[in-house]
Order: sequence, then structure tokens, then C-alpha cells
Amino acid sequence: MPRVRVFAHLPEASKTSKTSKQPVNKPQVGPVEFCEATAIPSFQDCFPNSTKQYTTVTHIGVVLQVPFRRVKLSEGAPTPHFDLYDTSGPQGCLPAAGLPPLRAPWVAKRRGDPVCTQMYYAKRGIVTEEMAFVAVREGLSSELVRSEVARGRAIIPSNKNHLELEPTIIGRAFLVKINANIGNSAVSSNIDEEVAKVQWATRWGADTVMDLSTGADIAATREWVLRNSPVPLGTVPIYEALERAGGEAEAITWELFRDVLVEQAEQGVDYFTIHAGTLLRFIPLTAERVTGIVSRGGSIHAKICLTGHQENFAYTHWRAGVSAERRDSPGSDCALLSGMRSWTSAPATTLRSPSATACAPAALRTPTTWLSSASWRCRAS
Repeated sequence: MPRVRVFAHLPEASKTSKTSKQPVNKPQVGPVEFCEATAIPSFQDCFPNSTKQYTTVTHIGVVLQVPFRRVKLSEGAPTPHFDLYDTSGPQGCLPAAGLPPLRAPWVAKRRGDPVCTQMYYAKRGIVTEEMAFVAVREGLSSELVRSEVARGRAIIPSNKNHLELEPTIIGRAFLVKINANIGNSAVSSNIDEEVAKVQWATRWGADTVMDLSTGADIAATREWVLRNSPVPLGTVPIYEALERAGGEAEAITWELFRDVLVEQAEQGVDYFTIHAGTLLRFIPLTAERVTGIVSRGGSIHAKICLTGHQENFAYTHWRAGVSAERRDSPGSDCALLSGMRSWTSAPATTLRSPSATACAPAALRTPTTWLSSASWRCRAS
């Protein structure tokens, strides 16, 4: 297969040693070597009986090209083909160049608006390009999409700085979405491999991708993954906070965590997992559990809590975090997810209501239709 040189123009970063191993919580030290990436097989090689096609629709003068995969059926079948939801993104793009900025003109015309989130427009009766796009993908009306977003029953994770995104929607009235986890560690992987992972994940149908990187160069890795991801990208901000704290959970403060949250939103992250449900009073209950605290992010927050015998700052500063998100990166339209339960929240803007901002767990009550692993796609009942 052809080989291409990628990331040659990346800024200088730290180098991961291939011989030494350090604890997962301790970032590697020294410069990173960027190796050559192998181009993944073509769409046609992966799906020999399929073709990638587009539905063309016009929305307020803007032409939208909505992708789908057409599967050719065997001779004698009731129909010659059937069409499938497609998440593989534009084809033939080199990782070094990234994907084309599909949403650039959509986002550009909203500059100057006081708020640029999907909920902001939905509540004002405006159907955005993102809403029209997902309506075609889902085979539903754009008005239903707008109504569900306005009511806080669906989200379109679509950061205004993730221009390569082909929008998707998550909610009870829509197709079940599949998430794929990727990410480096202190002892394994590099930027090239993470980009290859997102390419493979979206090729095989991942609707969203979660970057769980815990090693060195988290920000640089995320930048290249974002530029090559046609689906929403999520993170666990506490992981990067731990890297910035030198691997010492005790050194993580609310201010450090807030800065990571805002910077990731400004970079283009579409959704976060925030472990606001790991409360100080619950931690003793885990002592007798066979597996302890299974969640890595939850265990980091627990250690911070126990260090000063203080409440989880993600809980006590929930409203401040949302306010900082809207003030410093308006229009990021990130979804905030509880890391303790399988719930989805409405977009950040909905957390302004008194009932939602009273405490983090109370804001997260809609059962999720976002699966971490599944082999089918169906409508949520």
C-alpha cells in the first residue's frame, strides 16, 4: 500500500522512548518521533459491492451533499440495492492535509451572532444547515430535528471550530449512534496511529469518536485527529489536566481543569465526559468493591477529593464551568456527559435553567441512545 509522510510541519513536541516504560499517569519526557503513516485501503476495497453516493438538497440557498452507501444486491433480490447511513467521510484525502472544511461557509455566516449553538437557533425557529443535514441522514423532517433540539431532547455535537464535521444527531427520536474509543498512552501509540484509528473507525461505521489519550502530546494528537475526523470528537478533559500536572493528581486544581476544558473547546472538541458524579461522600462506598472505581477519570477525581478531603470541583463548579465554556468559546456547542452514568445531557446552553444548574447529576436525566458498542443501527424506542 502507498506510504505518505505526514505531520512533517508539526510543532516540536516531546519524544516517547521506545525502550523505557513509565506508569500510565506519568507522561513520557523528551522529543516525539513522527513516523510514516500507511494509507488505509480505499472505500471500494473495503466495500467491493458498495458505492459512496450523495443526496443533494438545497437549504436556504446552500447546497448540502449528504453521504450514504449504496449496496448492490445479488441478482434475483426484490430490489437491486439498498442504502445505508455512511460515516466514512470524504475519500482520497491525505492525513497531512486533513479533510475539507465542509462547515466553513455555514459557520462563517453566523459570525456576529451573540450565541451560535444549535439550541440557540432551534429555540428561535431557525433550521440550521446542520439540522437540515441530519434530517436527510435520518430520513425525517428538518422541523422534527429543530423541535427535538429546541426541547433539549436531542443534541447535534458540532463545535464551530470542527469544520470538517459531517453533522450527526443523538436523541430518542433518532437512530442509535455507535461510539468508538481511541487514544494513546504513556507507553504506546503515536499521532500517525491515532489518525489511522479514526479513519478505520469511521470507515466501519462509528458515529462518534472519543479520544482517550493519556500519554504525551495530547493536544497535538487531538489536533490531527480533529482535522481528519468527519464525526464528532469527544474527550475526557481530566486526562490532559493530569498530563499538565506532571502525572500528579494532587496537583490538579479547578483552575487548571477549567483551562483545559476551554482550550479543548476552542480547539474543536464536540463533547466531553466530566466525572461530576464522583462525590466525596460516595468514595468510601467503593472500598469494599472487588474492582474499586473502574472509571479512570472517576478514580482521578476521587484521589483529588481525598487529598484535601474536599468535594469534587467538577460538581461544585459545574455552573462556573458551563459559564466559562459559553463565555470563552461561544458556539462550541459541546455536549457535557456524566462520567458516572450512561446519561446524556442537553447542549451546554440548556444548563442555564435553575432546575438543570442546581447540581450536575440533576442535569443528566435523559436515558442515552448513544452506545459504546453495538453491531446494528436502529431507531430508539
